[in-house]
Amino acid sequence: MIEVTTSPAGKVKGKPKFEIDIEKLADVREMCSNRQYSDVAASVIGDTIRMIGRTVVMQGAPRCYLITAGNEWKRRKTYEDNLISALRSVANAGKPSWVNSVLSFTHGLLAFRPYKTYEYQWSRENNLLLFLLGLNRGLATFRTGQVDIKRYAPRMGVLDSIGGVDER
Repeated sequence: MIEVTTSPAGKVKGKPKFEIDIEKLADVREMCSNRQYSDVAASVIGDTIRMIGRTVVMQGAPRCYLITAGNEWKRRKTYEDNLISALRSVANAGKPSWVNSVLSFTHGLLAFRPYKTYEYQWSRENNLLLFLLGLNRGLATFRTGQVDIKRYAPRMGVLDSIGGVDER
């Protein structure tokens, strides 16, 4: 999941925009934490080999990324403090607040360490490249091509036009 915002310093209905963005990621993270994959396996039935569909369930949360641009505060420390504050606020509300990395076009890249609460490393050089490499690593380690989207379609507003998704 990638969330993009053009004004993390802003507010929507009195709520910090950063917090709203983290909540969006938390909602998707929670919804997709026990993914179901559709797969086909060869099975021997009698004297013949048949391809039979199966569902595989994987536990673990999906990768989450945040990209910000525009109104991002002048000081990097202010950006950092507001991001951590938003993560903590969402976590205090009982949602799984976690991001793999945050790319700020003004301040650089924050890469969060896996399994460590709010431990991160700032990078100021080659930010976009490092972000894309991290995103690629995240995609390569999960079988995203086989995610059974039917179970998420109604909650995400996926239309029937993307492969016959039945929204019942």
